[in-house]
Amino acid sequence: MALLIFITLVVIVIKNNKSSKDTSYPHQKEMNDSQSTYWTESFKVQSDEKRKDMIDAEKIGFLKLSLKDDGLIDLKHQLNLSNIQMDVLIQEAPKSLNRLIIDFGCVYDHDGDEDVRYVPVELSTESVTLNFDQAFFCCFYLADREIYSYNISDRWSDENATLEQAYKQFTQKLAILLKQGWKNYYLPHDARYAVSCEERLLKEQQHTILPNQSILSFEQFCNCLEGDLHAIDLNLYLDGIYMSVFYDNAFSVSFEINKANNLLSYKSYCPEGLDDVNEIEDYKVKAKLLRHKAEQEARQNGFEIDESYTDPI
Repeated sequence: MALLIFITLVVIVIKNNKSSKDTSYPHQKEMNDSQSTYWTESFKVQSDEKRKDMIDAEKIGFLKLSLKDDGLIDLKHQLNLSNIQMDVLIQEAPKSLNRLIIDFGCVYDHDGDEDVRYVPVELSTESVTLNFDQAFFCCFYLADREIYSYNISDRWSDENATLEQAYKQFTQKLAILLKQGWKNYYLPHDARYAVSCEERLLKEQQHTILPNQSILSFEQFCNCLEGDLHAIDLNLYLDGIYMSVFYDNAFSVSFEINKANNLLSYKSYCPEGLDDVNEIEDYKVKAKLLRHKAEQEARQNGFEIDESYTDPI
């Protein structure tokens, strides 16, 4: 009997060890094997015991997204989701603020410890393509079966990088955006601060304006990351798309990429008095009044206003 119990315990230990070995870093190999190709295996909608507003993409090695009118259809085909699966997701989306998360999963080191899984992501708009080489979070927002906004987190530098190393990589990434034509953008209800105020705005941690569409100096870069906000916060615009870029002191970046003609794109930014607006034209009218008030206060505080700036939408 003692021998039988011993054998049984040995078998259990072997099985557990095998299971641990098989799952120690399963996604790392998948990501490396499929880095430049689409993963063809069907992705399943998360099971009932998991969140229903998440799309399981643990085996994807590269994700190609679109903010064009057919963006949702492209995503459905790429993830091999059936019509039923997509309908289930869309039905769940309103319960999560019209948001659906693409779950990249995670990787495991040799000790079985969980770590962030990075996936290269490409996002196309009508005029440019944005590349996120080390994305670790992605979600999108829906309205009437159309994607109007993406939220993507990307790593621009290793957390252990020096400020000098991070600045070099920051300037390289930002230079790509400027070359594409992205320009300073003011939300319709915000004051249109002149570029000449950018130094003061940086010091007071209110907002970040690119000086004359150039890149921040190393001193400005350090002051932003070491200040109260611990971040660089940019609003940019190009061809019907506005983008919030929030670069933090861990050298990762959160992007919110929005269709500028969709009212829902502005809902999360709306101050009091605008959160109940239901039409984009009503929003523009009320936002103009709020901007006028904000600019009056800014002038009283010694700021200059860029009168030549006109809203692109």
